[in-house]
Amino acid sequence: MAELTPLNALAAEIYAWCERKGWNENLHLGNATCNIHSEISEGWELIRNNYQPNLVWKDADGKPQGFPIELIDAMIRILHLLAYLDFDIDLLMKMKMAYNETREHRHGGKFC
Repeated sequence: MAELTPLNALAAEIYAWCERKGWNENLHLGNATCNIHSEISEGWELIRNNYQPNLVWKDADGKPQGFPIELIDAMIRILHLLAYLDFDIDLLMKMKMAYNETREHRHGGKFC
């Protein structure tokens, strides 16, 4: 496993939790990728249904809900998958951000 720096440490914690809960059993790359997408889609559905993007609440069972929570769910799934695949996430993040720093403003005029 890569050195435990901030993202790698968090991913290792998530990976260990997934191991305890059985999520590492028969992990399929396609399913894992679709689950990441589904969390983003759940967040988008909240926005489409006019929920405030900064609103976080707990349902009757105490489960956190809201757009930011769906983004966190996506992050959890992404970090889990990267840890499962044994990537040095911090290194990859630094590599990508260093490249992004060389790009033009808004990549030459793209829309957000």
